[in-house]
Amino acid sequence: MEKAYILRNPVYEYAFDLIATIENQYGLKPILWFTDQDTYFYQRHRLPYKDKWFDRIFFAGDHEIDLLIKKVSERFEICAALPYEESAVVATAEILEKLNLPGPNPHTIRLFRDKFRLKEYLVSQDPSLPLHTFFHVSSYADLMEKRDRWPDRFVIKPVDGVANKGNGFFSCHTPLAELEAFFRDNSFHEFILEEFLEGTEYAVNGQMDEHGEALIYSIFRYERVSANGRATLYFRDWLTHEDNPTFAKLAAYARQVMKASGLKRSPFHMELMMRGEQPYLLEVGARLAGGNLIYATHTAHGPDLNVFLMSAHYYLNKDGTAPTRCNWEHYNRCTYSMITGVNTTQVGRLIRLEGIEKVKALPEFRMWFKEPHIGDRIKLTVDGESAPFALHLSSERADTKMLFLTDQVRSWIQLKTKVSLPEKLWFHAKDCSFRIYNKLRILWLKFYFRTRLLPS
Repeated sequence: MEKAYILRNPVYEYAFDLIATIENQYGLKPILWFTDQDTYFYQRHRLPYKDKWFDRIFFAGDHEIDLLIKKVSERFEICAALPYEESAVVATAEILEKLNLPGPNPHTIRLFRDKFRLKEYLVSQDPSLPLHTFFHVSSYADLMEKRDRWPDRFVIKPVDGVANKGNGFFSCHTPLAELEAFFRDNSFHEFILEEFLEGTEYAVNGQMDEHGEALIYSIFRYERVSANGRATLYFRDWLTHEDNPTFAKLAAYARQVMKASGLKRSPFHMELMMRGEQPYLLEVGARLAGGNLIYATHTAHGPDLNVFLMSAHYYLNKDGTAPTRCNWEHYNRCTYSMITGVNTTQVGRLIRLEGIEKVKALPEFRMWFKEPHIGDRIKLTVDGESAPFALHLSSERADTKMLFLTDQVRSWIQLKTKVSLPEKLWFHAKDCSFRIYNKLRILWLKFYFRTRLLPS
């Protein structure tokens, strides 16, 4: 029986890189697990393998793990399951636990999807670990009962939130009606209240080995801005060099956090706030860093480092240490920045787009994380997902010149949703044609798909 590993909804960031790396290194192909048919139908065009692995596709909800395991096991020997991105962690942990597969400990990685339980666990394992004020909140009534514990300024986050979705920023002087509205209008149900920290924010990326020791392979400094009623919107990231004294302090603190967590054989992405000389944990995920920061890490270290190969080793094997080849000399020469758009004025369908080709022509341009296209629905930026664009630049220039370039690139990209009447009529005619074509395409795909022998 063929050995294969499970990937949940393999259309997200890094899925294709892991698939290619594992096939080249281990000769293994994936089981493509989709949690619903719409994810497959609407994202199918992104799959580089198209129908090459049609017979390896299985459908099952996150509540149907037993059914998924039963159906897959009829045709494959499941050798691993990869919790490579945030939404896959909990469901993949259940598969790891039921089948006793290699990779991270299922109980431990589940902790990383609950911000409150994780911090509570860290305190219990290492009381010396510096953490800011935090406590659990479930409702407005619960918040009011704990009013004597409020810090002067605080943020309330869903315990399982991502990309700043559902976050609220308040102070002890915030009108109570505003706090009540936050809970009433929020789709999440469990929250963590944390003291709002001011300082410089960093992202620490690394890999836990089989002994629970952390390898740090990159650190980025975040620049945030306030806009649209949100206090911490992504604006710009910078690579922090390993010879910067701050790097050593952040890396030491990150190792202390990860040692206390007990996590093994997993990548991690941690966000820290530096207040003076002391780092504080904001949050941490047991998965690869998002925002294409793994590609940025590869650019910084050069061809010596392959994060996907390192992660694959620990996901697929129960023993052994993965070879690591960080090139810190190359890393310290590299200047790298990620620019995230913040939209404060335009709302509606994107009808006119300027500056894109000019940006792509730059020798410093590396990649889009989110490329804008005509027809995109533009919203006011309130979190990472609603940013209109994001891109990466890198060079060997001094930081001051790159800073000027990032500002210049931001000024070049012009998004227009309000245009003249003829342009608007032309756009809507084109948009309607596309919608009709897309609906017909989806109907055809569903017919085509359902008339073939499905494995589930």
